[in-house]
Amino acid sequence: MTDNTPTPNPQRGAAISLDPSNADARFEPIRELPGGDRVHRAARSALAAMHSAAAELRAAMEATAGHGVRTQRPRSDSMSLGEDGSVRLKPGDIGSEHRGNLRVAPNGKIRAFSGREAKLVDAARDRFAQVAKRVDSALAQIDEAEAAAAKTVGQALVDPSANTPAGAIVAMEVRSYVRGLPGVRKVDFLRQRVEGGDLGTVAAVLGPSGFTTEMSAKEIGVVSDMAAKQFAPDGVAVRDGARQARELVQTAGRTFAKTWNESVASLGPGESEQNATIDTLAGGKAGAA
Repeated sequence: MTDNTPTPNPQRGAAISLDPSNADARFEPIRELPGGDRVHRAARSALAAMHSAAAELRAAMEATAGHGVRTQRPRSDSMSLGEDGSVRLKPGDIGSEHRGNLRVAPNGKIRAFSGREAKLVDAARDRFAQVAKRVDSALAQIDEAEAAAAKTVGQALVDPSANTPAGAIVAMEVRSYVRGLPGVRKVDFLRQRVEGGDLGTVAAVLGPSGFTTEMSAKEIGVVSDMAAKQFAPDGVAVRDGARQARELVQTAGRTFAKTWNESVASLGPGESEQNATIDTLAGGKAGAA
């Protein structure tokens, strides 16, 4: 069963799936290919890191809030019970920000808090840094896998015989022939050569001197894509899989980071920030010219 784990605070933003099994299903076709398993493992590792951290933060926020609700009791005669069961400040006290261990929300509702939020903020920031390193490492592995696959594809489109005098002459004749074909016929002719497995003819056009065929960059790109799939199908599969893995991880990472930061920001300043403010006040720096 797929676990579509939402981002840390279910009330903020849309839920996204960080389930690492998504990588299993998506990259199963390339796992047995050279470099494919590396792409799969990297994508899975990144998703797993975000998946676990999201669950941990959600549990910590719920535990912290639950502790506060269980242990704090509103004891002010300026509070009243709303029709929905929520505790509210009476009109004259809406401007208050804190009252004992109760925090006033902008809508006037009172939320009990435990005093542990500041520690949770610092812990969450440290945890996020750990996840970021793991995601960066996964992306680096995906980049390396893509580069290796792209190199494999490039090498597969080179005709070794072109480095010989005879091969060079043949390649030149091929380019001359293609140059003489009508525009639309150039690609059609090369498509036939690709499907027939004629690497020598195709490589002569895709090499450094391909511009002499008077084909456009777009036309050469079309032929290159066809040839890559024909002569290096495994390399193309891993290369494209790596690109998809990068997009998957980056998209999940952006949404994860946005919602994580929003969730942590809702807790207020961290203990380190509070201590820094106190130190500044104690040192007499506040308001200094």
